[in-house]
Amino acid sequence: MAEPSKDSTKTEASEERATEQTKPVHIKIEGVEGQLSNNVLGKLSVYTYQDKSPPSRPRLRYLARQGETEAAKALQPLGYFRARASSELIENEDDWSLTYRVKPGEQILLHSADVRIDGSGADDPVFQQALRDYPLHIDKPLDQQAYEALKKRLQVIASERGYFD
Repeated sequence: MAEPSKDSTKTEASEERATEQTKPVHIKIEGVEGQLSNNVLGKLSVYTYQDKSPPSRPRLRYLARQGETEAAKALQPLGYFRARASSELIENEDDWSLTYRVKPGEQILLHSADVRIDGSGADDPVFQQALRDYPLHIDKPLDQQAYEALKKRLQVIASERGYFD
């Protein structure tokens, strides 16, 4: 029995890669809706290939697995610090179907807070105004983005007004 030629083997491999690369990826999020779902989609590296062809099977599989961690972390800014996510990647005849099942867990509430300025800037009205403007709400979810914005604002004020460590 004759061995296939190297040229025919290369052609078959090229055709297989071309076929695999023309299949678009369809991503679906289950378990969360609205802003939570939008945050997850926005943080998924694999979302770059939504309705497009991925560069390769191995790359798509890698990104799908990586997305489990990305999906869980995407909920942290909204107060969900114990989220879990799993993925299922299915190669269909005409496309790829990637489903993430997200379990957000309990939203962490802020029960108490003590945010203050110590040292020479303690009486500076600009610092005090920045603290008053901070949307800190007890028994409400911690708004991680607002908290990070406050930290940045305080650093900018300190720099602008000549305060250093």
